[in-house]
Amino acid sequence: ATSFALAQAIAEIGETFGTPDVVFTGKQTIDGDTAQVGPGIAKRLDLQQLTYVAKILSIDAASREITVERRAEGGSQILRTRLPCLVTMLDGADAIRRGRLDDALRAARTKVVRWSAADAGIAEPANCGLRGSPTVVKRVFAPTSREQKARQIDTTNKPLREVADGLIAAIFADQPALKHDLGFLGSTGQQGVPDVDRES
Repeated sequence: ATSFALAQAIAEIGETFGTPDVVFTGKQTIDGDTAQVGPGIAKRLDLQQLTYVAKILSIDAASREITVERRAEGGSQILRTRLPCLVTMLDGADAIRRGRLDDALRAARTKVVRWSAADAGIAEPANCGLRGSPTVVKRVFAPTSREQKARQIDTTNKPLREVADGLIAAIFADQPALKHDLGFLGSTGQQGVPDVDRES
């Protein structure tokens, strides 16, 4: 429900000012704590999404690309994607800058624009708030950290098909039951990676 309301408002702003190149959100809200709002907005607006971002490394306006550093379990990742996109930022990723006194006074006098559901282009207010939320949070907890370390795979000068096959083989080697769970059975009933139509 929250991502719906915010996506509608962003789309409405886009009608007047143009589609934003980058939409920033926090990592997660402080009420439900599910980290679904940012990705939900990205899905509704068909934006590329970069989650758990610790640092913006570069934005290339000419090539319409953004490069970020993303925190992952046991390390970090450098990701690049095209604009427009949505970025969920980690807490403490930025440094608060002190503004000038005259800017602070001007900000205090600025009229805050308040929108109703109709102003945001929401035709059905029942889709917002608790009535429109399909999520009920029973409890929030941090999962137990895994002791298994990340494995680095060298993909330099390798065809994409070879990289993908290697990743799948490595996953199935670490988790053999996964093949059965996913239904990867050969024609003889033996477990194995199925032959995939190369054109599909």
